[in-house]
Amino acid sequence: MDPLPTLDSLPNELLLSIVSLLPTSQLLTLLGVNRHFYSVTIRIFYSRLMKASSTPDHRVVLECYTPSEKLTTPYLYNNYLSTDTLDLDDFAADDEQDGLPKPTLGQLKGLYAHFKPVEIEGIIRPRLPRRGVPAHELPTDEPSADVYLDKNESFAQLCTVANIVKPSRTGDRFLSHANMSKGVVRVWRDWLAVQAGDRPPTPPSTRLGLGKGRRSDRTKDTILWADAAQNMGLRFCVVKNEMGDDMPRQPVLVSNDEDLPVCYRLMLVELSIRVTELLLTMEKSEAQEVANSGNALMIATI
Repeated sequence: MDPLPTLDSLPNELLLSIVSLLPTSQLLTLLGVNRHFYSVTIRIFYSRLMKASSTPDHRVVLECYTPSEKLTTPYLYNNYLSTDTLDLDDFAADDEQDGLPKPTLGQLKGLYAHFKPVEIEGIIRPRLPRRGVPAHELPTDEPSADVYLDKNESFAQLCTVANIVKPSRTGDRFLSHANMSKGVVRVWRDWLAVQAGDRPPTPPSTRLGLGKGRRSDRTKDTILWADAAQNMGLRFCVVKNEMGDDMPRQPVLVSNDEDLPVCYRLMLVELSIRVTELLLTMEKSEAQEVANSGNALMIATI
């Protein structure tokens, strides 16, 4: 008697149609079954990653503010720019050394989607006037945050919150809402000075940083990461602001190791998100929409 056919013996086309019904969190558990399942699963995973980053149905909403401006900083929509890609020929090739198909799960988890932050028309909350910057000089079309460092203050903080939402057709409500990232970023004085062109990058430092142990030199980094896993990063254009009348005057004589009060404007240029986190959060948002059918989050101007 011939042995009964198993799921593993199915052609790729049939296996694809079956496992494609699984959500990504369950789909990834099949990677370790065998080589056949790995090959099929990794194809589906890659396809979902590419689709998730550019889908028009969902939007990434970002909040980025200093703690003192939490109530006055507007939410930001993020327009899709691009997604990191891999060579598609890798799907058909085997690694001669270990016999595993490419690309690997690690390679796919290293892909990022890139977005351009923009202010949301119609629901923008007004910012309060900022110290040292005349109101008529504030930018109206570029998302930004002002960072103030007092005398001998080494860093400032930026709070970041990213959510995946599905807007309604009219744009006045969210049909679903899922949090993707929430954290606090330390913006170091040295990094700000280098990005603004005030000083050259310094050699590796042993200064304590990030709240956890010692840090290596970060003045050359152009992206500020919102979490230790580097799932979300922010790219800024940094400009040094001149002190206004309400800021203390700079002393004439200062020592070399003394840090004076300073103000920088951080203009948000790009948001980078690990595509795996984007996909998993998007599926969570879709599940929430199904569970909460008939309910919606209303948006109102305050």
